This record gives sequence, C-alpha cells and structure tokens, in this order.
Amino acid sequence: GTLGLNDMFWVVRLYSDIVEEDKLAKEVQTQQSMGFSEQQVAQFRAAFVEADVDGSGELSEQEILMLFDDVAHLSPSQLALLHSEINRLGDRRDNISFAEFLRILGKVTGSSSD
Repeated sequence: GTLGLNDMFWVVRLYSDIVEEDKLAKEVQTQQSMGFSEQQVAQFRAAFVEADVDGSGELSEQEILMLFDDVAHLSPSQLALLHSEINRLGDRRDNISFAEFLRILGKVTGSSSD
C-alpha cells in the first residue's frame, strides 16, 4: 500500500533519530581517540556553535579558520597542519561536522592518540 501522512511523519522521525545517533556515536569515538575530556568537549562545542555563523550545524572552511584564529594561538607548523587537514577534506571542506572538528583539533594541537 501507500503511506499516510502520519506514517510518513514517523518514517522521517525515525530516520532523523538514526542520523542523530550516528553523529553522536562519531563524536564520542573521536572524543575518546583524541583523549579529550567531557569538559573540554563541552567547551569545544560552545566554540563550534558560536563559530557556526550560518547556523547549519557544520563549519565551513572559512568558519573553522576564523574559529582557530580567535581561540588558538597556533604556531606556523600547527597552522600548516590545519590547512593540510582542511585540504584533505576535499569537497567536504565546507561541511565540517563537530566530530570532524574534534579530529582536526586533536591533530593540530597534538592531542591525537594515533
């Protein structure tokens, strides 16, 4: 058969829940692999949300560069690493999720455990 409006609502809702759960799982995995505490992640999330000028829930290359410029005093080698990590994203460089932001932050600041 066909789906009614109520059924379609629930399908969309379930899909949305799955997407959010996946995002959270990626964030937790990245937090653990980078060795960040929950308090650090909360501070990073606040900075991420503030830097997300367009409210998309993701940072563009420009937004992430402004964020690092505002809150971190990067050495020339860290700045080069930041640009390298952003360049590695290719087409995704303007859709940087919070989990990806944590990974980049860990790499640039040397918090990475890999």
